[in-house]
Amino acid sequence: MFMIGLGTIRGGIIRTIRRAYSAHQTQLNYRDNHDPSLPFYKHSEPIALSAPHINIVPPLDILPTTQTSQHISQLKTFINTKENLIVITGAGMSTESGIPDYRSPNGSYSRGHRPIRFQEFANSHKNRQRYWARNLIGFSSFSQAKPHAGHKALVELEKRGHVHHLITQNVDDLHKMAGQQQVTQLHGSNNVVTCLTCSHKYPRDYHQMRLLWMNPQLLPQLQEFLTSVNTNESGTSAKVRSDGDAEIGSKVDYDDVDVPDCEKCGGILKPDVVFFGENIPAARKSLVQDLIRTKADGLLMIGSSLQVHSAFSLVGIAVERGLPLAIVNVGPTRADSLVGLKVHGHASTVLSAVLA
Repeated sequence: MFMIGLGTIRGGIIRTIRRAYSAHQTQLNYRDNHDPSLPFYKHSEPIALSAPHINIVPPLDILPTTQTSQHISQLKTFINTKENLIVITGAGMSTESGIPDYRSPNGSYSRGHRPIRFQEFANSHKNRQRYWARNLIGFSSFSQAKPHAGHKALVELEKRGHVHHLITQNVDDLHKMAGQQQVTQLHGSNNVVTCLTCSHKYPRDYHQMRLLWMNPQLLPQLQEFLTSVNTNESGTSAKVRSDGDAEIGSKVDYDDVDVPDCEKCGGILKPDVVFFGENIPAARKSLVQDLIRTKADGLLMIGSSLQVHSAFSLVGIAVERGLPLAIVNVGPTRADSLVGLKVHGHASTVLSAVLA
């Protein structure tokens, strides 16, 4: 059984803090130059768009081999004839890496989870105590996710000159970890925290170590959680949420949780991701829209139901331009009636087949 001594954890905290902090300016300079975080668009009325003929391909695992080859060939042709393809990915891209989504039958919403809203976080110290206690536990699992074959396939398609830019709704950095160069993380990064007062940023690993150092009473819960993950204890995955939140039971007194403040100004620290209730800044909104309006010669959507307007509005721009569209997804999406080709399947399976 996997065991962690409390002394071992605490003894490594200072060393980890120093290592994390020594690298954080380099990391943040990269993020500032390539991927500032963005808020969600608020939901709005559906966009009225005309729908082209749609060729919906059944899941790969129920297709005869000849049909599978035929439809993969269609998707391969769709991609290989593009030089400025824009790709949009959603939570379904990350589920194969072990990060739950929101809207699938097994997603966070289906299990009754309601993500915290920005005003709830910003206006209540008690809410922040609860949030950071649970996120401390959940992030220990969230941060272990690794890119899968689908992420790596998109990197290869970028190298081959087909993918011009990738826009992801995910906050896990998996596309960057895989080696994708041109990435816009529409909703920010869960691996950074930011001050709501002075906007100074810190690596999430550094913040994690500060949380542990200030709250040694949470170490038993962390040890118990990590042990259950290591032993594949039934129900462990259900305890982790899409946003890094975790269900840790009733053993924690949230009133005793100390929350680190900004070391620069003493302000409130928040994950550098967009909570529900926030909006995407105008500059980032213009950037992603301009990519579709002026650069794209096609749009490929992978692993997203497109229920969030920030992504669906980009589909609207592509349709208005008459761009060819394709979807790879396991379930239905908001844009199913708008695309010319849809392949039902997991990103890793479909994209690996495209490269084969």
